[in-house]
Amino acid sequence: MRYFKGWGTFTAGARQTVGGITPGVLLELTAWGHSWHCEDWNACHEYPESGPPNVWSYPPGASVFMRIGIDPTGGTDPFSGNVVWSNGINALDSYRQFSVQARAQSDRVTVFLWASQNTPTENQDAYWDDARLAVVGPGGGSAPGGGGQQVAQQVTPVTEVLADGTTVHVVQSGDTLSAIAVAYNMSLEELRALNGLGPNESMIFSGQRLIVRAIQATRVVASPETPEPTPTEAPAETPAAVSQVQTPTGGNGWLAYLGWGEDDTDWEIYLLDLGNQGAQRCA
Repeated sequence: MRYFKGWGTFTAGARQTVGGITPGVLLELTAWGHSWHCEDWNACHEYPESGPPNVWSYPPGASVFMRIGIDPTGGTDPFSGNVVWSNGINALDSYRQFSVQARAQSDRVTVFLWASQNTPTENQDAYWDDARLAVVGPGGGSAPGGGGQQVAQQVTPVTEVLADGTTVHVVQSGDTLSAIAVAYNMSLEELRALNGLGPNESMIFSGQRLIVRAIQATRVVASPETPEPTPTEAPAETPAAVSQVQTPTGGNGWLAYLGWGEDDTDWEIYLLDLGNQGAQRCA
């Protein structure tokens, strides 16, 4: 099987539903696949004096992500979390064998072939050959990736911490959303929600950064402001008590009292002559 596209990238594949399955048996899907891309025809081909031309991909370093999968429930949605996927392989220029196992959960299963590129070129080809589905174990027990999730060790955490403290996983070839969720001890729904993905979205690509731990916003509650103290006027100084000197018999004598001086800058003591009503400053 060959499918291709020019001057662009694609994510595409094929599926087939197989009936007559005994629920609970262990199934294995295998297939051979390889890919080729070419941006410059002359740079991708060499013509020897005899024999077929030598062909390789150009430019080098591009990634073509290929994998195969089984939906043990018989569903036909390649984006469903029920699909158990093989490891992804960048099978440029040579055939590689893919393999995945799952335990049937229905009397029918669906198998998938998948290919995706990250570099648009003039020629983009994906090739599949010799795909087989076989029963490799009786009912009971569990299969690798059983239940629609790959095991956590199939994803090696590759993390970065952004400037705001958010932790992201850098997607590697072969990673799936389900496996990433398991590796970071979170649900598939949580991973999708953190990255704005819909409930049925599962497409990711190498180099993509997925949020796996967001910074929790801390709500700061302002404490009630302490009111500024209201300025109060200093209490007025209480003039010193007036001391009265006992008046001698006959109506004569002196009365001592405290009053402001002539320049109004300080207190001064005055003596009042009770006989002639004259006042004299003492200090």
